[in-house]
Amino acid sequence: MRRYKNMLQKPNEIEALCSFLADKKIKTIIEIGVERGGTTILWANLVGKKGKVFAIDLYSVQPVYRGEKPKEITEIVGDSHSLGVVQVLQNHLGNERVDLLFIDDYRDWK
Repeated sequence: MRRYKNMLQKPNEIEALCSFLADKKIKTIIEIGVERGGTTILWANLVGKKGKVFAIDLYSVQPVYRGEKPKEITEIVGDSHSLGVVQVLQNHLGNERVDLLFIDDYRDWK
C-alpha cells in the first residue's frame, strides 16, 4: 500500500480495510471528516479515474495533493448533518449508488 504522510489512521488498520475493499469494485465513496486528507487521496486511488470521492468536513478541506487535486475528489465544506450539505451531496450523486461511507471523525460540537 502506498503511504501518505498526512494519514492519521493506524497503518495496520487502514491496510486491512484496503485489502478487504481491493476486489469490491468501489466507485463512489463519501468520507465524513477529512482533516489532512490522507485517506481522501487513498480513496481517490481506490475508485480510479471513473470513480468519485465526496470529502465532507466542517472546515476547508486542505489535503496535500501532489500537484493538482485529483478530479475524482469533490470537496464539500460544512456540517454533514446540515440540510444544505445533504442537498449539495444529493445534487452531486443524483441516482448514483454509494459504495462506501467512511466516517472518519464525528463530533457533536454543541
